Amino acid sequence: MKKGFKLIVLSVLLGLSFQLFSQEEAESTTDGRFGTDSVSCVTNFSLFREFYKQRNFKDAYEPWQKSFEICPQMSKNIYINGAVLIDYQIRSTKLMSRREQLVDTLMMVYDARIEYFGEEAFVLGRKSIDYIRYVPEFYITRARQAEKDGNQERIAELNDSIIMIWNKAYEMLDRAVSLAGNTTSAPVIDGFFQTAELYYQNNDADKEIIVEAYDRAGDILDFNIKDYTNKINVSLNQIEMLNEQLADGMIEKANYDQTMQKIAKDTALFNRTLDGYNTVKNNIEARFTPYATCEDLVNIYEKKLKGNEENIDVLTRITRVLNRKKCTENEVFFAATENLHKIQPTAYSAFLMGYMLFKKEDYSGAKDYLEEAIDKYEDNSDKAGAYLLLIEACSKLRQYNVARQHAYKYAEIDPSSGMPYLLIGDMYMASAASCGDDELTTRVAYWAAYDKYVRARSIDKSLEDDANERMGRARSRFPDNKTIFFYGLQKGQSYTVGCWINETTTVK
Repeated sequence: MKKGFKLIVLSVLLGLSFQLFSQEEAESTTDGRFGTDSVSCVTNFSLFREFYKQRNFKDAYEPWQKSFEICPQMSKNIYINGAVLIDYQIRSTKLMSRREQLVDTLMMVYDARIEYFGEEAFVLGRKSIDYIRYVPEFYITRARQAEKDGNQERIAELNDSIIMIWNKAYEMLDRAVSLAGNTTSAPVIDGFFQTAELYYQNNDADKEIIVEAYDRAGDILDFNIKDYTNKINVSLNQIEMLNEQLADGMIEKANYDQTMQKIAKDTALFNRTLDGYNTVKNNIEARFTPYATCEDLVNIYEKKLKGNEENIDVLTRITRVLNRKKCTENEVFFAATENLHKIQPTAYSAFLMGYMLFKKEDYSGAKDYLEEAIDKYEDNSDKAGAYLLLIEACSKLRQYNVARQHAYKYAEIDPSSGMPYLLIGDMYMASAASCGDDELTTRVAYWAAYDKYVRARSIDKSLEDDANERMGRARSRFPDNKTIFFYGLQKGQSYTVGCWINETTTVK
């Protein structure tokens, strides 16, 4: 193990993670298990709960402690409220020996909650975060004092203890994440990755441990970011529908207010949770950067790929991490992607095959795989990403009519995006000169392109700058006034652009 005193401070964890846990409230009892002294159990439980509801945490602590000792199976509230009460006690004393005693009690409370009420994945996550929150600081404080005293032997001893504490924290969080999977909370993911990083640093471990932690954390974060984004969109649609119902007199105001209040509360929770996952994702991306050069990742996965050419878990991990870090221009990614799709073809592997062939400029092959991915994807946001690449592949093949059909399908699944119309406008611009044989007809497609850019800008403000720039380029290529007059046209009149475009626009 590495020697020498180190002050390990997880600033992001301490600054972020502990605010992200929401307060629980439970109510359950377990079959009237009041311990050996039911009268004392009920008396103390009722007393601590009454103090707790009044937020009198000081006076609630002693009857809570007796409830925990006499009848630990009576109610989950003994554990939910107990963690809050112990935390209050810890913050209320500066005596380190007392704080350590209270932290030991807190760890015991978490263990007892798992024993009597289960929910190991959730409770272990909370236990791990509180373990990180308190335990290392006790030893760091002692190490600071030993440093002042110049006691090198004591410093080395404490440093070993600190490393063991972080190792234990990593093992707890690793198990919590394994048990919880996609239900893992943002602070637990944050703690898991940071303790994995410390495990790697403190134990001279292989860099693969932190790469694997990044992959596992990233997968859970991506799932939840997409999930909570979808939940927010559903809530916004419900609000819009509710407002329409109120305007049309289809719902009474009292019912409207009640329903709106619930939706607003849910939406606020979804937004807070999404913000938490996004914040942790940004933190992890920043912390992973020193370990995440494409050269590092390719070297790690090149060795991992040998002997695992048919291992679905390994192939999935390789393709996912390399794709997430945009390290796709290498043979390791190509080989892993191809093997994965042969063994277990999925929408994701089909998309990766399409992406890989697109990068190789095999647009025809890419088109086939992207169409397969779209057929297999169930989530519209995934389909949209595949459609974007498919439209571009068809455009490269000059299959503009097919590309336009896919663009309109994209618009159907994401009506709030102006990107399909931007892409159609680009296709009109690209084919304008080949869609005519005189000074007029080789330029009229720019009118139609301009219309598409206007449409894109009108429905998607995020594309306003791109649309304006394209509108300017299209306008510069319009037929001039002399040409318009020569062909007997007037500005503002209807005009049908021929060729594959076959679309009605106006003379501009």
